[in-house]
Amino acid sequence: MPYRVAPCAEFPNDNPSLHEGAIWLCAEIGADASCELRAPEEGVALVEVVEVVEDLAFDDAFEEQVAVPSDEDRAPEELGGSEGREAEPEQVPDAFETFVGVLADVATDSGADAGTVACLCALLGQSRLEGIVPDERVTEALVAGALVVRTDRGLMRAPGFTSVVVAWKGILRGESEDFEPCGAATLDEWSANLVARVLGLASRSEGIRRALRLRGVAAFGFVANAA
Repeated sequence: MPYRVAPCAEFPNDNPSLHEGAIWLCAEIGADASCELRAPEEGVALVEVVEVVEDLAFDDAFEEQVAVPSDEDRAPEELGGSEGREAEPEQVPDAFETFVGVLADVATDSGADAGTVACLCALLGQSRLEGIVPDERVTEALVAGALVVRTDRGLMRAPGFTSVVVAWKGILRGESEDFEPCGAATLDEWSANLVARVLGLASRSEGIRRALRLRGVAAFGFVANAA
C-alpha cells in the first residue's frame, strides 16, 4: 500500500509525521471523538532552515592564530646572514708589522737572503735573535752601529736600540705621540741605517733610504697605502 500523509490519522498515534497537525478531541463527555485540523497560518511557509557558513579565510585565520616570534625571541642560529649577532669589527692591519714587511722587501731587493731577512725581523722584535748567527762582516756592522752587543750567549739587541724600536712601534701604531725616545734620527734615516747594516753595507744607507721613502717610510711616520 503506498504511503501518504493524511490530514488526520487513526486515533491515538504518536507519530506526528503521519498527519498535518490534526487534533483529536471529544466535545462532550461520551461523545465520539472528532478530528480538528490545524488552520494554516497566512503568510507563513514551511521552509527548511539551512545554516549558511561563510567561507573561512584560512590564510588570515592562520596568521591571526599563529604567533610569529620576533628577532629578539629567536635563537642566533635561526637568523640568516649577519642577523642575530653584532657585526664583527673590521680587522685593521698592524701598522708596525706592515712597516717591518716593507723593510724586509727593500732588504730583499737590495740582495738580502732569507737569513739576513730573519735577522732584520729579529732586530725589530718580530722573532728571537737567539740562534741567528750573521756572518762576521754583518756582525761587525751591527756592533759598530750599536744595534747589537756580544754576549756569552751570542748576539743580543743593544738596550738603546731596543728602546728606539719600542718607541717607533708606539708611534706607528698610534699608541704614542712622544718622538723624544725615538732619538735624533728620523724614521726613514733610522730604517735605512738598520737595513744597510743588516746587509753589511753601511755605506749604501742613502740609496736604501730613497727606496724606503718610495714605499711610504717618511721622516716621522709610515704611509701604509704607499707600500
